[in-house]
Amino acid sequence: MKKQNKRPSPRVFPWLVDKAAFVDKIVLSVNGKVKQDFDYELVDPESKGILHPGTIYSRRVSAVFGLTGNPLLIRYGKAKKFENVPEAQIVIQSEAVPVTAAQAFLLVKKLTQ
Repeated sequence: MKKQNKRPSPRVFPWLVDKAAFVDKIVLSVNGKVKQDFDYELVDPESKGILHPGTIYSRRVSAVFGLTGNPLLIRYGKAKKFENVPEAQIVIQSEAVPVTAAQAFLLVKKLTQ
């Protein structure tokens, strides 16, 4: 009996299946300070305080990166004084287009000092 191929999930890009590898999600730990006006680079930013006992960061911003249309999440405002905790964490999801290293570098450059 012939094995049937499953349809790719909505987060998979059909034109890349069985042709190329791509990144579904990138999590970046950033040691630079987040700019005060970084939300000008984002579409529909939603900022929320997330500080509670046990958390590492005090703020979270959910938005869409205007250049790619991909959603992202930024956690910043260190709540712990540990040296190994980065100043910010940026999570980029591949939903509109596959995430590339160039897009990730550009985003970090635009959001940090």
